[in-house]
Formats: sequence, structure tokens, C-alpha cells
Amino acid sequence: MSLCDIRSAKQIGKLLRSSREAQRANLQHISKQCGISVAQLVHIENGNLFAFESNLEKIMSYSNVYAQALNVDLNAMSQAPSIMPTRYVVAPVDSHIPPFLMKKS
Repeated sequence: MSLCDIRSAKQIGKLLRSSREAQRANLQHISKQCGISVAQLVHIENGNLFAFESNLEKIMSYSNVYAQALNVDLNAMSQAPSIMPTRYVVAPVDSHIPPFLMKKS
């Protein structure tokens, strides 16, 4: 599992959550509709790869089922920068490290 996998899972989860909230759908209704437990939906929305045995393919397959239940094209959403709010854009890792802790070249 790489840092990119974690970022991808978290971004997709945030996109799905914002879509669900925009539709005013609740997790219980979506759970019944797509056959995924509420707990798993929460893990998807939180981008919790560990709940899916650190398997990006597994969380992606569940995410696609979730997206279908929302009538959302996950591929189109993840490629459209205008759909993803600015606050969800992933900053470089270095931006979170204070300058005094960074290794000097």
C-alpha cells in the first residue's frame, strides 16, 4: 500500500460522501440499495483502506457499487477538477513538514 493508494481512497471517499449529501441520501437507505453494510460505506467515505485489508482494488470495487447506487459516474467525477472542492485537493507531503524539520540538501 502506497501513499498514492491512501490519497486515492480518501479522495474517492470524499467525492462519494459529498455526492450522497448533495442528494440528501442517508447511509441506511444506500446500504439497502447497494447491499453494502453501513459500516463499510463509512469506511469507504473515510478512505479507510485498512478496513478492506489494505487492498485498493477491493475498496474500488465497493466504491463503484456505492457510486452506482448514487447514480454517479465515479470515473468522471475523479477526473473533473471542478467537481472536487479545493479543500479536498491533496497537498504535497512536504507542505505539512515544518521547515526546521526538513532535511537540507
